[in-house]
Amino acid sequence: MVHDSLCRSNILKTNDEELTVVSRMFGIQAQCRDLLEKYGLRTVILTCGAVGSHVFTPDGMSYVATPHVEVADGVGAGDSFTAQIRKE
Repeated sequence: MVHDSLCRSNILKTNDEELTVVSRMFGIQAQCRDLLEKYGLRTVILTCGAVGSHVFTPDGMSYVATPHVEVADGVGAGDSFTAQIRKE
């Protein structure tokens, strides 16, 4: 199911825990680049919680640090992040 979904996708948004499940053979950045190439994706977005977020494209990678905030509950954080990316 994951393979079929990726074959039909242009963008993948994942987090560090999910990506580890997908492949334990390479480092996280190498996994993202491999997904870009293997599935012809335009973008892979990797969120790493308090550490920050990475955006991979065929042209390179960008990183944005997560601002320090007091977190009451992390439920829905990934959905909120994805909604903001989708908006832009």
